[in-house]
Amino acid sequence: MDLAEWRPRAIVLEATVPLTSRPSHYEWEPEVLPAGYDVALFDRLDRFYARDDGPELRERMSVPANVLDNCIPYRWVLRLGPGGSEMQVVLHERQ
Repeated sequence: MDLAEWRPRAIVLEATVPLTSRPSHYEWEPEVLPAGYDVALFDRLDRFYARDDGPELRERMSVPANVLDNCIPYRWVLRLGPGGSEMQVVLHERQ
């Protein structure tokens, strides 16, 4: 991707060798950082980058999704099943 032409506000890249915990970001990060991006977060799988002209976005991205964001863990969604009605109750209770 030509980061001089395309300037997304945020970039998320898988940063490990697939199905391992071995880092792989050293292969491509030397192209991302000089293009004007800062690392905001590494969650042990992905690296999150924000444009260096958006410090507020980098700050917001620096904390992984958590209960304070009203995020619902995927394992909960699987446990509740596809019906949706139980999920609506959970969403309502969390608000």
